Amino acid sequence: MREIRKVDSYNIIDFITHHFPNFKISNSPFEFTYAYYLDGKVIGFINFSLIYEKAEINYIAVDDKYRRQGIGQELFDYFISNVSVDTISLEVNCSNEKAINFYLKNGFTKEAIRKNYYNSDDAYLMVKKLEVN
Repeated sequence: MREIRKVDSYNIIDFITHHFPNFKISNSPFEFTYAYYLDGKVIGFINFSLIYEKAEINYIAVDDKYRRQGIGQELFDYFISNVSVDTISLEVNCSNEKAINFYLKNGFTKEAIRKNYYNSDDAYLMVKKLEVN
């Protein structure tokens, strides 16, 4: 059974910190997390912030065993269908070609380079404009 649902980050903290060891739980009312479940087990998540008409993707990950099965796309599509914003932004490590290609495929453009964003690694600022109905 596949299910995507809104969760509190602390409910899936073990999964998140496995993929992002420096993740800090936020009590911000503007931050949200959706988790992807398969047979009751978390195998992916997306964490984002909403501020007025803008969304920022903070984290997205799928368990290694389940990659390349469309789960990241399902999470992203679910996120898109459940937010009402005109702009989505994110930062991605310039060396993370798989993630960059995923975002480009989903209509993001590279807008700027953030020098030393990940300590000594640079990041692309990527942006996607949406039409809000």
